[in-house]
Amino acid sequence: MTKICATLAAVGLLVSATPRYAVAQDDPAGPLQAATAGQTAPAVEATPTLPGTFTNPTLGSTFSAIGGDLKGMFSRQNATVLTIFGAAAVVGSHWDHAAADEMTEGTSSFLKPGAQTGALWTQLGAGFGTFAVGKMTGSAKVATVGSHLIRAQISSQIVVQGLKFATERSRPDSSNQYSFPSGHSASAFATATVLQRDLGWKFGIPAYAMATYVAASRMGANKHYLSDVLAGAAIGITAGRSVTVGSGGKKFELGLAPTNGGAAVMFTKKN
Repeated sequence: MTKICATLAAVGLLVSATPRYAVAQDDPAGPLQAATAGQTAPAVEATPTLPGTFTNPTLGSTFSAIGGDLKGMFSRQNATVLTIFGAAAVVGSHWDHAAADEMTEGTSSFLKPGAQTGALWTQLGAGFGTFAVGKMTGSAKVATVGSHLIRAQISSQIVVQGLKFATERSRPDSSNQYSFPSGHSASAFATATVLQRDLGWKFGIPAYAMATYVAASRMGANKHYLSDVLAGAAIGITAGRSVTVGSGGKKFELGLAPTNGGAAVMFTKKN
């Protein structure tokens, strides 16, 4: 179980983020106009702000953005994430049955709440709740985070459900034919990615830890294979990245390296 949990934990760290900056200038006329008038243009200082741009969205703008979010999930900015996770899922599929058996045998009541925590209605409800709080308090920041959470949940689940019906993979417990990919994992990792990119790693680290817990719980409940939760995590991460384009504070290079008996997914910080 230790190796499996370590693999799932590594999944939570595979996120690329891009900082946003606000430009501060002393001359309200702007540096270009000042230079045109024969004056020395004032220095323009790039001042970092909280990750993300908070625009006080409406429910209408939230839902109308979902089409673009779906397109963004498969854009160039997410190509590396999809490639790495796709390779990891293929490699992980060789251990699917062994991993499912190990997790099921070693699971305890500690993992059981993951089914409710990662459920779509729990995650989507949290998004709507955050959005409502933002609107009631007049906080554009909170409303934007809520809007991003809603968009990430809906776009990720459209892809998840489409793949479930296309692949019709039997679950480990043979309860139905909708094992691949894990919807719970997609929901949890979508939320974690939005929180990290909009609010920073202070919120992102515990959110990714929770997402890893949810993914492990689905294997422990004998509902998913290792490749299912890896694919679900990939979908959730790309959905979270798509709805928060330009947010975040770090960039990482992703890579897949062979190891003794398998493969390891690695990330390297970019300067």
